[in-house]
Amino acid sequence: MNDPDVELVELLGVRTPASRALPPDLAHRVRRAAHAVFGERDRVAGATPPLDVSAAEGLVELSIELVSEELSGAEVSAARVRQLTEALRALVRVGREVGAHALEQRRHALSATHEALAQLRGLASVEQVVAHGLRKLLECGGFERVVLLDVDGGHVAARAAEIRGDAAASAALVAHSRSLPATGAACEALRRRIPVLVSAEQSARNRLDAVPAGDQGTGFVVAPVAPAGSVIALLYADRAPTGRSVDGLDRETLCVFAEGFGYALERATLGERLQIQAEQFRRLVATSHAITAALADAPLRLPARREGIGPAHSPSPPAAPAPEGQSPLSVREREVLAMLAEGARNRDIAERLCIAPDTVKSHMRNILRKLHARSRAEAVSRYLRLTVS
Repeated sequence: MNDPDVELVELLGVRTPASRALPPDLAHRVRRAAHAVFGERDRVAGATPPLDVSAAEGLVELSIELVSEELSGAEVSAARVRQLTEALRALVRVGREVGAHALEQRRHALSATHEALAQLRGLASVEQVVAHGLRKLLECGGFERVVLLDVDGGHVAARAAEIRGDAAASAALVAHSRSLPATGAACEALRRRIPVLVSAEQSARNRLDAVPAGDQGTGFVVAPVAPAGSVIALLYADRAPTGRSVDGLDRETLCVFAEGFGYALERATLGERLQIQAEQFRRLVATSHAITAALADAPLRLPARREGIGPAHSPSPPAAPAPEGQSPLSVREREVLAMLAEGARNRDIAERLCIAPDTVKSHMRNILRKLHARSRAEAVSRYLRLTVS
């Protein structure tokens, strides 16, 4: 067994997030139950820092282990047996309370995470999901820094970051980021597709180079974002530079958030693709309408009679405009005609080209004259036949 004094110092020396600290009365009962076993050693080690669930559970477990060892000894007085038995009962009671408090902390953390994810629904773009999602993760997880890392093969680079109360540092972190090979925790998260917790003690030798280290080694958590099975990004979170450490509940929180965040990104990506397809379909419908209107409005003419052959059985197609580079239309006139083919009105064309409506009318007169067209519909018909061919 390790030195109990050293273990006690380690258990009581961890800086705990305020949201993770045990209620003062429960922390006092844990220390009092441990004091019955350790005697004055816990006072020497220092018991003033707040206790979190992990430290309290470790303290109770260490105390029970020492009680068991002492009771198994050959020379234990009856008075000491009674004292240790009472201490054991107290340790079991506070151990149950600590366990119940841990479950309540977990329930609260997961509830806050689900509420944060619910607010990502309905966001229209990927960039909105990223920006809003990182802010919500900062809030629900009680983190100080969260970073979204793009994954490209075996390399990672910061795409977006949110640092509590420091927008300039957030932007600088992304601006100075560069693509680096995924090593250590990032490599494990990518390869095994699981969230990884790196403790404060491990952070010195298991850094994530794509994210600058904080002022103090507090450890970090990293989780994969894999909505469709393959990892498309990594979520990183820590509490630098406050000096507060991360724990197993942080890993679980980030894991749940990363899964929901991935679905939100997937939904936003599909929504953007649907918008693009809808716009292309709208343009196709407008073009089809213009073609139909042009064919319907085209004047009916008898085919010309060919010398020595008799009447033609089908009308000759209208002469195509001159080839590209020899077109009688100017660049601006071709722009006006293209917009007209999409179903745009004079006012719409004027707004899009930032010209006066009278200027649009002047362009139209020139187009009709140069194409020898009797109407706008006939001009559009000839333009569309040229572009289709």
